[in-house]
Amino acid sequence: MDINEAKAIVKPHLTEARYEHTLRVASTAVHLASLHNQSAEAKAKIELAAIFHDYAKYWSLEELRRWLRQSTLPKDLLDYHHELWHGPVASLLIEHQYGINDRDIQLAIRYHTTGRANMTTFEMLLFLADYIEPGR
Repeated sequence: MDINEAKAIVKPHLTEARYEHTLRVASTAVHLASLHNQSAEAKAKIELAAIFHDYAKYWSLEELRRWLRQSTLPKDLLDYHHELWHGPVASLLIEHQYGINDRDIQLAIRYHTTGRANMTTFEMLLFLADYIEPGR
């Protein structure tokens, strides 16, 4: 998917401030990828993951719950604070709605708020970029 197409998809789902955050996360993630000698393909993928990382952030709690209940995601996610739901749900939405089935992108989005044991470099790039982008 073209990065401009991804931006156009995501923008209506975010507040202006969250969209600006998203753009800064994307820029930061690409910068981190460069520092870690990632390929051009990896840089393009991390930029796409960053653009979609907060895609479901402002979806209604009921819609997020519905996606969690109907998916293969662990149901115990429902026992945790709803602020943690948007990443796992977004990782499903991008495949279901836009055909993005790249495992690296999906896992980076899924774990961008919580992290996980044995994260890949790719996953860490998004996780860190979300926390250190210049607006934070």
